[in-house]
Amino acid sequence: MDSIASSQIFTMSFAYGLSWKHPPARGWQWTLYSLVEKLKDLCLNQREEIKALKTAILFPDVVNSQLQDILDKQGSELKQAKQVIPTLQRQVTSLTGQLQYLANGLAEVKVDKYSVRGCYEGNLSSPRTPAFDLDATNSL
Repeated sequence: MDSIASSQIFTMSFAYGLSWKHPPARGWQWTLYSLVEKLKDLCLNQREEIKALKTAILFPDVVNSQLQDILDKQGSELKQAKQVIPTLQRQVTSLTGQLQYLANGLAEVKVDKYSVRGCYEGNLSSPRTPAFDLDATNSL
């Protein structure tokens, strides 16, 4: 198919909103199909952007009201955060101190455990068998 025919198909499909029921197989039809779909998406996106701009221009009070509502909500959330954050900081500091206290206590228990074990191990070990002295037996 020559380029004139393919451009006519492209123009018709774009202008009249025609589309394939099933995407065509690979080849020039696939390329054309892809381009048409991308162009449709672009047009839809631009249409939405134009609607939003028209709304902002034609109804600025509505848009300003929506923005004011969002700003008020964020201000309220910020106020709550400013009240909660110092309390959370104090709690974290307190918990950190408690953890440090527990860690120190655990370290002391471990030291005591090993020092007591060392005392008992020294006293509880079995007596050593005396070494056999070969020279002493030969002298007899």
